[in-house]
Amino acid sequence: MRAAMTLDEFRALSSADREQARSGVDAVAPIDREHERQRARLHALFEEAPLFLTVVEGPELRVTMINRRARQAPSGTMALGKTVRELVPADNPLLATLERVYATGVPETISGHPSYFPAGAHQGRYFTREFVPLRDENGNVDRILVSTYEITEEVRARHTHEESERRSHAEQQRLFALLEEAPIVITVLEGPELRIEMRNRRARELMAGRHLYGVPFGDLVPPTNTTFMAASRVLATGVPEALEVTSQDVEGFVGRSFSITIVPIRDPNGQITRVMTASLETTEQRRAMAALETHTRDLEAARREAVDASRAKDEFLAMLGHELRNPLAPMFTTLELMRIRGAASREIDVLERQVRHLARLVADLLDISRIKRGLIELKRRDLDLRSSVRRALEMTNPLIEQRRNRIVADLAPVAVHGDPDRLAQAIGNLITNASKYSPPGAAIRIFTHRSGDLARIIVADDGVGIAPDLIDRVFDAFAQHPQKLARSHGGLGLGLSIVKSLIEAHGGTITAQSDGPDRGSAFVIELPAITATRATDTPPPPPPPQPTSLPKRVLVVDDNCDAATALKVGLEALGYVVAVAHDGPSALTEAAAFKPQIGLLDIGLPVMDGYELAAALRAVHDIRLIAITGYGQERDRERSREAGFDSHLVKPVNLQQVGALLHRIAVDAPDA
Repeated sequence: MRAAMTLDEFRALSSADREQARSGVDAVAPIDREHERQRARLHALFEEAPLFLTVVEGPELRVTMINRRARQAPSGTMALGKTVRELVPADNPLLATLERVYATGVPETISGHPSYFPAGAHQGRYFTREFVPLRDENGNVDRILVSTYEITEEVRARHTHEESERRSHAEQQRLFALLEEAPIVITVLEGPELRIEMRNRRARELMAGRHLYGVPFGDLVPPTNTTFMAASRVLATGVPEALEVTSQDVEGFVGRSFSITIVPIRDPNGQITRVMTASLETTEQRRAMAALETHTRDLEAARREAVDASRAKDEFLAMLGHELRNPLAPMFTTLELMRIRGAASREIDVLERQVRHLARLVADLLDISRIKRGLIELKRRDLDLRSSVRRALEMTNPLIEQRRNRIVADLAPVAVHGDPDRLAQAIGNLITNASKYSPPGAAIRIFTHRSGDLARIIVADDGVGIAPDLIDRVFDAFAQHPQKLARSHGGLGLGLSIVKSLIEAHGGTITAQSDGPDRGSAFVIELPAITATRATDTPPPPPPPQPTSLPKRVLVVDDNCDAATALKVGLEALGYVVAVAHDGPSALTEAAAFKPQIGLLDIGLPVMDGYELAAALRAVHDIRLIAITGYGQERDRERSREAGFDSHLVKPVNLQQVGALLHRIAVDAPDA
């Protein structure tokens, strides 16, 4: 086919030739129009294709055509007319691919690569590119059609999937490593036969030398094996189980204990196809636990023995105190009679001082016994602490005078809610301690003041002090500062223990302070303070009783003959008519003839006790009864009230105390 002529060539033809040419043009015009329509359709397809289409022409790879989709891309129109070498770096894969396709005429496809044409566009997006060579009429490659379509979402989805797979694989590797190195025995059993599929290192060591992979678990143990039956249940039900077993039927494991957890393993479809057993050997722990339980039982038995021993000791101390009080009673009464009769005062003073010291020791024994058994009851009221300090000074005055101590007192008013007698006892014990452990003539300093919500009492001295290793033990029962064999300070080591218990019963605290041996010491009591207006001082003591002149008959019943006789003589000196008996039956016989108006009865009598005697006397006689006994606990007082006693006195009794009580009763008692 000849090439189409130009307009100038057409004009140069002769008219005939023109006519002939015109007839030729008319013959080919329909064909050209069809070609034109096809070209237009192809151009429209190229232009509107949803892909990025680019035509690169000639060996210089110049961009000669781009479709609308490509022109809309960043820098798309700027690429038209430029060579690819101008658009991308020399090392860009696009350039190498184009050169290769142009040279070989072989189509190529690059998929999943990031954008690199034009330079800098579509950052972070991914495309597939197809390079199709286009040939001229001679079959030579003169152009390349590059079609590009975006696969960013597919690439990202693939990357996400690959990352998920990588992480899953890494997680599986970590899990496998954990299972492999776990310090417990881990085994995976597969299928209905529970074949051994996996064992970790600890499991392999435990069964060293034995090939077990693929072996049914049931071939290793009898059907009644606890672990085998539990694994079968978990495989069937999917419910995990935990069990403690002591092997009795597996060779090499008899007598060994294990804590075992069995869990189901599901396949991707949710079906239970395996179970995993995790076993921890607890043989040594169980042995240790058994030993601990045995030790605990031994400790509990020892504790019970200690409690029983402590209870026996407390009961012994209580009984000892009671038995010691009985002989003290006639001693006190006899000393008072000696004073009444004008005996030499110096000898009486010596005896009275020693008897009172013995009575104090007995009282301490009884107090510590009651405290240990929780039997101390406080009779509280609002009071000014200064009154308790004054009473404590009165109680300790004989010792203070004997040792010529100087009392330096700075007493500020401060109110508390407490038992005045017990507080005076606690403060008195501190003063006694300060006097005993200070040189004769030394000063004892006593302070009271309020600090915030606390009432504070301080008793300080310049005596022997307290060693640092003893400061925390001075309040223990029977604890004492080291003494020489002569025991010049005396005592049983109960004073501070009693103080601590009494103060704590008031909701307070006591602390000891000392700079060391021979540096003195101070004891600080802190109690909850109250409003000062609530407190009242201790009422003045009643005047000493005067002997009654009323003829009243008194029956004294005591199995201690000395105590009964001494009390009889003392009461007769006060003007009473007195009869004496030493047991219940003789007291009833004596009462039938004597017709007593008042009875002083010991409780611990032979044959029939004081409670029984009181009931028998009241059944026959109109009589007022007073218990005189070594039993002084609150329950003892309550029982005496229930038995019909009007008063309860604890031995040793003071003759004036008995006289005052009889005087009050005598006024109300019926005449003979």
